[in-house]
Amino acid sequence: MSRANIERINEILTAASNDGRLATCQDKNLRRACGRLVKSCKLVMPYQGMFAEKARWDELEMRQQAKCIIKSLAAAHPSWIFCCHSAAVVYGLEVSASKLRHVHVVGTREPCGIVYFHNTKHVEAELVDGVLVTTLERTVCDCVRSNGFRYGLATVDSALRAFQLDPDEFRARLKTVCKAVNNGQFVLDVFDYGDGRSENGGESYARAVMIENGVQLPNLQVELYDEVDKKTYRIDYGWQLKKGYVAGELDGAEKYKSIAKDRGMSVVDVIREERRRESRCRNKGMLFARFTFAQAVAGRPLLSILDACGVPRVEGANAIPIMRGAG
Repeated sequence: MSRANIERINEILTAASNDGRLATCQDKNLRRACGRLVKSCKLVMPYQGMFAEKARWDELEMRQQAKCIIKSLAAAHPSWIFCCHSAAVVYGLEVSASKLRHVHVVGTREPCGIVYFHNTKHVEAELVDGVLVTTLERTVCDCVRSNGFRYGLATVDSALRAFQLDPDEFRARLKTVCKAVNNGQFVLDVFDYGDGRSENGGESYARAVMIENGVQLPNLQVELYDEVDKKTYRIDYGWQLKKGYVAGELDGAEKYKSIAKDRGMSVVDVIREERRRESRCRNKGMLFARFTFAQAVAGRPLLSILDACGVPRVEGANAIPIMRGAG
């Protein structure tokens, strides 16, 4: 491959990467050259005719990869309106990783590779980060109907958190959309459990499991003061019980990686800090209920941990939203 072609491909790749897109080549010779680089594992082709450097692509989280593909398709098809989980990705809402494998677009065409078309009527669109997407309320509505209660609650929480929405005002907007779709009442019922204080999808999912099983609803992001460090810390969940205070924490490698990145620390140092904080809280008589996302998904392990800490459960205490028929 000529030096000129290599330099031109690198220019195209850099420009696309800086714009959060995949690279495309109009020149046939450059496209063929990119194809050879894919075979040699120097480039990847996440979508037909669209390329990225493999090293950079592998560094991206799955959500970032999904958004990159969406922005690339939006540039190639300016009239497309992205909907459901794809619109949620553009808005920055929580979406189940399993829903990121496909791109969702308003239309009546047959599926084309990873692109699914939805025959959505009377759709309104907004331009967000250079991409035409369904309105926020329509996006939330479609995601909740598609995902069910647990992941649907994560989408609702993230919308309230990311956009600092007034719950009553947004519910009114959501209600207008829900009148015209199947399971609209289900969406509103899920929304009524929404809480923007939940910091990530895992916390929302675990809370949904608690709700489903009649667990006393916790306070969220409770602040605790450490007299030794003279710092205020936050815990994911908190229950003030007669016998004392129970602190609930969602554990996991991704959580510690995120904290480490935000604070400019190593993951090991973050874990050590967490353990010191927990030790001091225990010295005050607090009980700690630590659990993983996998335990929340399984359900029974999470409930057993909460039961062991004395967190009350009252059967039928929470009215669980029910989806009826097809979404």
